[in-house]
Amino acid sequence: MPHHAAIESRNPIASPSSAVLHVVRNAGREVAAVIALIIAAAAMVFGAGIATAAPITPAPLRPDLVVPSIDNSVRTEEGNVLIYRFTVKNRSSSTVGFAAASTASVRMQPVVAITVDGSRQYLIAVNRPAVTMTGKVDKLAPGESRTAYAFAPAPATAVIGLYQIRVCADSVAAITESDELNNCTTIVTTL
Repeated sequence: MPHHAAIESRNPIASPSSAVLHVVRNAGREVAAVIALIIAAAAMVFGAGIATAAPITPAPLRPDLVVPSIDNSVRTEEGNVLIYRFTVKNRSSSTVGFAAASTASVRMQPVVAITVDGSRQYLIAVNRPAVTMTGKVDKLAPGESRTAYAFAPAPATAVIGLYQIRVCADSVAAITESDELNNCTTIVTTL
């Protein structure tokens, strides 16, 4: 059994360097003694006790408004008012992710269909005006969905044909969301 030199000092933890020397000279001793020395050295470096950090709390999730579905039909009421129905959902899973009442928009843009390399694509019909409607969406709790409606006068120049329908939740950016880029959904339909 190898002989280990004894430490001459009466207090083996007089300084951090002597604590390290003690650990090195007694490498085969119990782990508990080593841990005690490390804690003592840390106490000398940090003051009376070992510094501890406060627990980190993640930031609360914000609301996240999306449009999961668009009604594929537009109704007209007496007086030529367009009514469009859609759904808005708050995808936040946090209990603090409530979304206040907001404004949504529906844009009906006439388009023409073309085929390029066997793929159907849509181009905006520049000679036909778009119709933009707005609607109010009541406040949404996390995970909650609501059906909403947008209204607008029917334009005198509206014609039956292909339309790109784009619905955007929180269209005036009044709500700070966890994802501001997923508020809109677009479909193409014949009206």
